Amino acid sequence: MTLNQIIWDSIIMPASKLLTTLIGFAILISPIIQVNAIAAAKTGTTGWVTGYEAIRLGKSRDRYGIVPTKIQCKNGKNNRGDFRKNLLVKVDYRFQDKKKPIYWAAAWHTAMKQFEIKYKRKGFKMVSRDSYVRGSGLRVHCALWHKKPKKK
Repeated sequence: MTLNQIIWDSIIMPASKLLTTLIGFAILISPIIQVNAIAAAKTGTTGWVTGYEAIRLGKSRDRYGIVPTKIQCKNGKNNRGDFRKNLLVKVDYRFQDKKKPIYWAAAWHTAMKQFEIKYKRKGFKMVSRDSYVRGSGLRVHCALWHKKPKKK
């Protein structure tokens, strides 16, 4: 047996079989990867933004068919003054199916009960809620509601 045959049999052939196996595995799982990538592209988050920025983002995203799915809130850096200026919110969202639209509403306030009553009367269902306590002891709530449109 020559040195070339030894190298061929012990290194080249096993490497080519491994490469063939890896390529086959990649072809096999590529549809799974594509499906997960498509699902991931249909969701997102705002990151932590002020309440005012969240309102602006919500209005602009309405046009693009984005539905918030989860809301979180926390206190900003400044612990004094109007809570609305210091509030930070983080909203997770998804793109809605045009065949199954969803109306949504969001609110953040110290007295959340009034919003719960208001949106319940309008047929909305609360889907996400969070709260935090400021340094002063004031509890601030944030919530998100969804409503399916009436069938025609």
